Amino acid sequence: MPPGAGAKTKNFLTKTELNDYHWQQDDILGFFYIEIQGDELRGTAYTVNPDSGAFQPAYQRTVQRR
Repeated sequence: MPPGAGAKTKNFLTKTELNDYHWQQDDILGFFYIEIQGDELRGTAYTVNPDSGAFQPAYQRTVQRR
């Protein structure tokens, strides 16, 4: 995967025709970390401070295979 060297923010909260979502945040840098273990998939969204490079979890969701 590319390391996000061309990362940029995008404003999408003003758009009216978006797909359904569980969480979204615009105009901030971030990345997803995905873990798959057995029948469980866990996704964590991290936001990144553009000045310090520090990151912190902003949202996490776990899904079980049916």
